[in-house]
Amino acid sequence: MDNILKIIFAILSLIYFKFLWKRKRLYKLASKIPGINGIPFLGSVHKFIGLDHKLYLKQILNLFDEFPGLSKVWFGHRLLLLVKTPEDICVILNSPHCNKRPPIIYDALIVRNGLVLANGQIWESHRKVLNQSFSPTNLHKFVSIFTEKSKIYCKKLEDKVRMGEFDIYDFTAGCALETLMKSTLNYDYDFYESKYFMELERLKVLMMKKMFQPWLCNPILFKMTKISREISKHFESTQKFADQIISANHHLKTYNELKNQNVISQLMNSKNNFSYNEIRDEIVTFIGAGHDTTALILSSVILMLAMHKEIQQKVINEIYEIIGSTNESIDVKTLQKLRYLDNVIKEAMRLYPVVPLFARESTDEFVMNGHIIPKGAMLLSSIFNIHRNPKHWGNDAHLFKPERFEDESIKNVHPYAFIPFTGGRRICIGWKYTMLFVSEILPLVFIVVISVYLVFRWKRRRLYELADKIPGQNGYPFIGDMHKLLNPDMRNYCKVIFETCDSSLPLSKGWMGPILTVLTQDPDTIHAIYNSPHCMNKPTMLYSALYSKLGLLSVNGPMYDKHRKIFNRSFKPSILLQLVPVFNEKSLKCIEMLKEQLNQGEFDMYSYTGACSLEVFGAGQLNFEKNFYKSDVLNAFETMKPLMMKKMFRIWLNIEPLYKMSGLYKALQKKYNVLVNFKNQVMEKNSKQNLDEKDEIFVKQLLDKKNDFSDEEIIDEVVIFLLAGYETSALTLSTILMMLAMHKDIQNKCIDEIDQFYEAVDGMIGNESLQNFPYLDLVIKETMRLFTAGGIIGRQTSEEVNLSGYIIPKGTVLGICVHKMHRNPKFWGSDANEFKPERFSPENIKHINPHAYVPFSGGRRICIGYRYAMMFIKIFLIHFFKNYNVSTSLKFEDLEVQMSPTLSIAQGYKLQIHKRS
Repeated sequence: MDNILKIIFAILSLIYFKFLWKRKRLYKLASKIPGINGIPFLGSVHKFIGLDHKLYLKQILNLFDEFPGLSKVWFGHRLLLLVKTPEDICVILNSPHCNKRPPIIYDALIVRNGLVLANGQIWESHRKVLNQSFSPTNLHKFVSIFTEKSKIYCKKLEDKVRMGEFDIYDFTAGCALETLMKSTLNYDYDFYESKYFMELERLKVLMMKKMFQPWLCNPILFKMTKISREISKHFESTQKFADQIISANHHLKTYNELKNQNVISQLMNSKNNFSYNEIRDEIVTFIGAGHDTTALILSSVILMLAMHKEIQQKVINEIYEIIGSTNESIDVKTLQKLRYLDNVIKEAMRLYPVVPLFARESTDEFVMNGHIIPKGAMLLSSIFNIHRNPKHWGNDAHLFKPERFEDESIKNVHPYAFIPFTGGRRICIGWKYTMLFVSEILPLVFIVVISVYLVFRWKRRRLYELADKIPGQNGYPFIGDMHKLLNPDMRNYCKVIFETCDSSLPLSKGWMGPILTVLTQDPDTIHAIYNSPHCMNKPTMLYSALYSKLGLLSVNGPMYDKHRKIFNRSFKPSILLQLVPVFNEKSLKCIEMLKEQLNQGEFDMYSYTGACSLEVFGAGQLNFEKNFYKSDVLNAFETMKPLMMKKMFRIWLNIEPLYKMSGLYKALQKKYNVLVNFKNQVMEKNSKQNLDEKDEIFVKQLLDKKNDFSDEEIIDEVVIFLLAGYETSALTLSTILMMLAMHKDIQNKCIDEIDQFYEAVDGMIGNESLQNFPYLDLVIKETMRLFTAGGIIGRQTSEEVNLSGYIIPKGTVLGICVHKMHRNPKFWGSDANEFKPERFSPENIKHINPHAYVPFSGGRRICIGYRYAMMFIKIFLIHFFKNYNVSTSLKFEDLEVQMSPTLSIAQGYKLQIHKRS
């Protein structure tokens, strides 16, 4: 066995040394070029193994940065020279020794006899014939097709107006494919969302994966892989489509049978002697390379203009000045006058070249940059790097500045420092076609979009007239300031809203998409809003995100009046007195549950106060006992909160079909079903039990047939009362404990007061005893001032209304920034951001504007359960501090608020409890 292994080793060694001997000249010349030698047999290929295809370009560009000037790496056993200067690129693109495409790279593109991959005589003959299809005369004939397909594209885009962000490449690719097919291949087909388009996109990904696994150049190894089978499947589909095109054009045998001497007529003409396979390969090549190049350039240009509003406006001005508002066909002479648009297109191609790299293979030795380049070496150039090199484009090379292509600026740039379509004899055959098409479609896109926008503005001219007189931000057309709210960090929502709400003005405006939003933190303005009959409505587009369109928090008009009147009965003083035993019982249970956290370090107090608040509402108002500690209901609410915030500020999700197609819908629906199931359990249990006729608790009102609630209203009311009821109480309780943990002196005052005045019968605190804790009252009020659960309230005007001297248009969303008002030094003094309960003492509070403190909203829509919440909070705190004191490692000055949808502390409620002796 050992002898056999020795023989095998000897044979392999001989083969290897013979391989090296045959290539000794290549290795000798390569040794004189700086660079990376890599691993034997692999070279630097290992750097690409297992890499996501989206990172291939980044990894290649990293190789370019490792050595200045001409350098080498090894791609398996193949020598790869990295070319970095315009001068060297000029040599390569114009050398007769560098006209070949390296098969090891381009074979991954499959189509061997297409114009992109063919070499030698095949390429020469094909290029000569097909050049005729892209002559200026022919290109001018395509303009009518460009216009036709551009109009269809613009019509498709109209459907996306006011629908939020979307991937424009899907549309530009469909348009580019349809245009290419009709103009060059005489074939009309609807490519938008077509199966064939998806096949092409998948094929691109697979070909890139194959390209960076050079061992797959071996056909035997390649055919054994999964990627081979998948590529074959998609490629066969592409070939079948090419067969359909050939079949539809089989009659084209002479030039005269088609007015336009386009690609298909040249391929099908018998005089040109193309074989069937060559025709098919060229069709596949033109479809793949042609549409992708055009679509990517167009998408990049539109994206750049979307990011640079001032440049977009210059383009629009130029289009209107030269073309006007017509959307008829634009001729070539007119397009040539759009000089600034031409600069924009070039600058987009400079920063984002469609072909970021190109490769050639030397067919003979030649000299470049002082080095002898061996025969058989691959030469790789990075268009991406050249286009962004400060040496050629200045220190602002990474910025989008179309002005750099003006005549005076561009003349100082090396001609081979800008090669978006490569250059030399193998320059992209369709580069003039692409530039003409992009130049044709962009003006039409802007004309259509602007026309839609102007009609939209005209219909709302009264709103804009009044909005112009309100101070604040105008934002971007269509989206306003919505882009600022797309960051799903719940702290960001507060930050954006509070920054828009100007503390120096009684009110200020912003735009949520096309919806005017007016924000205020002025006490008198807020008082006027709360008490105006025209500011009663809640903005449905925001509050419907709370999964309670028919709940008390969201409904408007007569339905709100009906629901409010019914549920007021459940929160009147006599009912609240009946609930005092429940407040006590559930508070004591929570105090008992907290024992498990003694001596355990810090924990999240909210998980306990949240469960306790749910149990209070469940037992007291739903007549339903359930252990909510670590329950699926509590988990469902907490999971839904950040998702509801995302839905709230993605206004396009108010369109039901769009929302139901989103991942957000599926995630929310899953948790919402938990709440529906809970509601069903509650209703089933209570429907079987005869509640006291005099009992007016919440669930009794839902079941009372006189109230005529629908099933949808019942589930929405259960969800909103559970969410608003438990969360407000739980957050306020947790925050009070947090404040007292941070302020030990104030905590000790509370404990002393509780010890002094505590009275209980069998451990139960009576309602009459709650009046004996005035300092605790001050602590609760000061906590709700600094951290108001309802810190941002929304209303919507049902008619025009005068607020602080400004006429607010009908339909305006009003944002009431209670949190900012509660911390405004103008109303609360220079220490407004400090925790000082004494500011609510009778002698101090009389100096404060009475409208500057509204923790439970105000007017006819004041929180229905504010008395309920205050009683429960006070009873819980008295029981808690009879048993524990509390500490925390968090610092008051570090605390931030987040919107979830109430305001809460972003750092959480990390507390440590200690048993009182």
